[in-house]
Amino acid sequence: MLKRLLKKILKGVGVLVGIPMLICPLYSSAETVSRKQAETVARKFFYAAGIASEMSPKLVYDGRRLTTHRLFPPFFLFNNPAGGFVVIASDNKAFPILGFSKTGNFRQEDVKGVLKGVMEGYARDIEYIRHDGRVPAKAAEAWINLEGYISGLLSPAGGGDDWFNMSLEEVSDDVRLRHKAIEFSNPGAPDEGTGKPVDLSDEAPFSFFECFLTRTEEERAEIDRRYEERLIPVEPVVTGGTGGNYRVVLPERVILSRVYNLEGMMVDRHQYGDTGTVELSLDKEASGLYLVVISGESGKQYCFKFLKN
Repeated sequence: MLKRLLKKILKGVGVLVGIPMLICPLYSSAETVSRKQAETVARKFFYAAGIASEMSPKLVYDGRRLTTHRLFPPFFLFNNPAGGFVVIASDNKAFPILGFSKTGNFRQEDVKGVLKGVMEGYARDIEYIRHDGRVPAKAAEAWINLEGYISGLLSPAGGGDDWFNMSLEEVSDDVRLRHKAIEFSNPGAPDEGTGKPVDLSDEAPFSFFECFLTRTEEERAEIDRRYEERLIPVEPVVTGGTGGNYRVVLPERVILSRVYNLEGMMVDRHQYGDTGTVELSLDKEASGLYLVVISGESGKQYCFKFLKN
């Protein structure tokens, strides 16, 4: 039974949606920004826009069908009961708010034509940025100074040249949308100067491509520390990928890590003491996909699908 399940998980077929129930109840398809966190951002936006309602914002669309194998929602679109809507990114390596309107409500039937193309672009951007080893400084600053970011969107400039207007039926004013969900023009590509091409043809969205930072190690350590403490306080942080070497930092102490190959065979097992970091090396293993299951001190299980080239 375990072998069959692992084969399906590693081959990327539809049962991936069932992973959170069967193996990883916490990780929920590796979403960095949860629905609850996104709703908090939506509330802040509606309040700043002066259209807040006593009722909670209502999630009406998440774009899951726009991603590869429908594995995760790339964004959360909330309607405000008093009118208006806002689109919140599901990954904090993207900009927090991708679109909004201060009047009218969004309908799923609006996702067609040009708007569908824009939202497909958001989904593609956010799916790719999860594989990208670079640190998006502008997006990070937007999440840290969320109030200032929202204030800029609501100013007469409306976010500047990175945004454009679109009209929808039953929305009396123009909808404001970002041209791109992320700050990089070539998501998934290596940093300038590495000279190493990156293959984006892999069908496994959660394999982590080889990317390199051009910043010094001291600068990178400071950015990682700031990123983990301020932006991802409750989710695992994964870095690496070069040569099958990965580093996983959990929001709790690690008890045990296990690595399974495509046949469902355990190829590595380690116990840990007082640490929240797991260093994984697949350099001695055959090329292919591997399922990594990490047990936290709280009893929660975290699972990851890693690629060894």
